Amino acid sequence: VAYGLRVNGVTDKKFIEEYRSYILHTLGQAKNTGYHAMCFLRKYTKKLFDDGKITPYPFAKFQVGSPYEVEPDYLEPEELTALHNLYDSKELLKEVRTANNKYTKYQEFYIGEKYQEVLRYFLVACYTGLRHSDIKSLKGEHIKGKFIVKEMQKGREGRKKTIRIPNRKRLFSLLNISKGLIFESPVMEDSQTNKYLKAIMRIAKINKHIT
Repeated sequence: VAYGLRVNGVTDKKFIEEYRSYILHTLGQAKNTGYHAMCFLRKYTKKLFDDGKITPYPFAKFQVGSPYEVEPDYLEPEELTALHNLYDSKELLKEVRTANNKYTKYQEFYIGEKYQEVLRYFLVACYTGLRHSDIKSLKGEHIKGKFIVKEMQKGREGRKKTIRIPNRKRLFSLLNISKGLIFESPVMEDSQTNKYLKAIMRIAKINKHIT
């Protein structure tokens, strides 16, 4: 979109308003998704403006605003146990999704393996409190006896912090210990992970917005 601003010279407030409306109403995205899209667009149009490639600065008269407050849902201990039992049962592996587009109409895709892997790293995140970036970079070398010992990827005020997490039985059962990454299948980005989590919660009959 920022490239389109540069090439087409469309740099007015009206374009940005129409783009936000497209995200929220045509694509049906959440308000916070629209907010982050505007922040992303503002970042790169500012660079284009600073480099003298567009003029005027399109956000001079457009306020992005603030992120919307969302009341988070939390898993109860028995719900977390139910999810772990679902993982152990391997029932998710039976899940099939039917495509319905002009290229693969009615074709079946075995989506269960992805559900199973997403649930695995989601459970590890629940048991450890590790962020997405730290789950993604978790390696066998971080398993030190009965602890996970890892330097956090994102430290406060530029400081690195090493944490020690007790490696309890249920947590340990989810970790494939090897020399490389614990999760050899790439850990998906947040948006795709959340998409699969929504389906997993529906299968587990947990009526909560879990991310």
